[in-house]
Amino acid sequence: MYDFIIIKNGKEFVFYGAFQSGLFYSTDLGATWKKISMPFNNLFTSKVNCFQQGGNIKIVAASAGFFICSEDLGNTWSFLPIHIPIPYVTDILFSIDHDRSGIAFASTLEDGVYVTKDFGKSWSAWNIGLVDHQVYCLAMDDHKVLYGGTTTGLVESKNGGRAWREVTLPIDFVPIYSIAIIKDEIYLGTEGKGIFYSSDLGNTWQVIFKNLEDVSVIGLQTDPSGVLIYTSNDIFLSRNKIDLIELNINYPDDPYIVKCVSPNGLRSHDPVFIGLSNGAFLKTLIP
Repeated sequence: MYDFIIIKNGKEFVFYGAFQSGLFYSTDLGATWKKISMPFNNLFTSKVNCFQQGGNIKIVAASAGFFICSEDLGNTWSFLPIHIPIPYVTDILFSIDHDRSGIAFASTLEDGVYVTKDFGKSWSAWNIGLVDHQVYCLAMDDHKVLYGGTTTGLVESKNGGRAWREVTLPIDFVPIYSIAIIKDEIYLGTEGKGIFYSSDLGNTWQVIFKNLEDVSVIGLQTDPSGVLIYTSNDIFLSRNKIDLIELNINYPDDPYIVKCVSPNGLRSHDPVFIGLSNGAFLKTLIP
């Protein structure tokens, strides 16, 4: 498994997982998976995300040369071509006004960032100023400033991805694997340099959690009560940007953690679902 999302349907959680052999869903917290029927068999899927506006839910998964889109919780799917040659999609981000503008973004491993302005019907690469085209992750703040984590640092775009500029960070040439934003606060998960943190939308930065300097922070989730941090082997929680609480999970060294999601937030006793590379799921609680 490469990625998963959790959608709350009434009182139940429905999982959608991106696997090497296609897109799957689970209604029993990841215990069993059912493959979503597609016109093409064994369609490699690298990423999945969803956009929720009121009662409307759009699910989009990135596959080999296509975006697969559903607006009825997976009952029907449409196929939207991306580009030739086929890019490897690393992240999918919906603009905060996607329901009105139709804008969404896709980062790729070698081809920079693609954008759609017509709800995914057509895509084009907007990479002016983007020197490093290996983009791992995307995020957008409340002012529609777009951020991308690359192999060499952080880039930002203030015009919807048309042009990019590099952001000055505490340490140069550091891969950024994950970005989390809440109000004016930005967290960057790095490779081997801890977490870079800004309290003023990137005007100033500091390094926090230096005890994570020997690992790669592959994912972050934040809300007003704290930040959830995970590597391929461990999960941590911080309430004060100083102390780290390690969440207790028991699993073998192989498989590794792909993603962690706490769908209800980061309050005490909220559930955290942990997706492993072999498709298995673990569950723990926020302490």
